[in-house]
Amino acid sequence: MTKAERIIAAYCCGDYKTPGNHCEFCPYGYGYLDDSGDSAFWWCNDDKIESDAIDLLSVLIGSKRVNELKEMVKEQLNVSR
Repeated sequence: MTKAERIIAAYCCGDYKTPGNHCEFCPYGYGYLDDSGDSAFWWCNDDKIESDAIDLLSVLIGSKRVNELKEMVKEQLNVSR
């Protein structure tokens, strides 16, 4: 499975599953143990998925273009609020 396929699969998996032990054995490498609350549980690391996706995108389209896209997204988010 390529990095791009793992990112997509993990992103889709995180959309459809609730936290639990299945994330402990994440086949895509994005499970993490959240022990910040009263009880620890396994969760999908969405921040790592996003970071890996941005890294992959920067390889494909160039880091300058990725930074331009980030700025466009920030502008869109500010306009919609």
